[in-house]
Amino acid sequence: MPPLYAHDPFLVIQGALANPWLDAPMETLSVSCEGWALGILVALLAIWFEKQPRRAVRAALPALVALGLGGIVVTVVKHLLALPRPAAVLGEQRVRVLLEPLLYNSFPSGHAVALGIVAAYFTARYGWQAAPLWLFALAGAMARVYVGAHWTIDVAAGLALGSLIGLAAWLISRRAARASAAQGLCRDGLEQAAAGDPT
Repeated sequence: MPPLYAHDPFLVIQGALANPWLDAPMETLSVSCEGWALGILVALLAIWFEKQPRRAVRAALPALVALGLGGIVVTVVKHLLALPRPAAVLGEQRVRVLLEPLLYNSFPSGHAVALGIVAAYFTARYGWQAAPLWLFALAGAMARVYVGAHWTIDVAAGLALGSLIGLAAWLISRRAARASAAQGLCRDGLEQAAAGDPT
């Protein structure tokens, strides 16, 4: 077993949560946390918060770009580390595997990274109104453990990494918006000065 996973509480968490009634909801939650589904969620959230289409596009674009960049980062890190998933280390007889059996490229969880991006970006942008997204992020990350796809440290690291990327996306978009507004004010001032110039 890789040292990173030597003390991971994966089996304890799986055993504590295991319940036939939870299988289908956890499978559904796990699938709903894939990148394409979160991209749709980003668009819907932007429309919900902004109401106006143009403002919604401006709000959604940084998060969508962050999801794309996050996916690239995750793919690179996964292949560089090439760490095994729970079923590869513990054996499929000890791990409850739902959905497609996965054995390799465990760290970090791409689902958790994407969830962290969405939760951090919208919370930074809209404050407490977007805070419930963290509950969705935590539940989605836990679903990846429940279905046997990831160790606990995979999803914890994924949420942390995604949060950093989401926060960076918000900071960059805020700076760009301020720069654009400043340029607009400057341009308006020059146009007004030119209009008032008798020459």
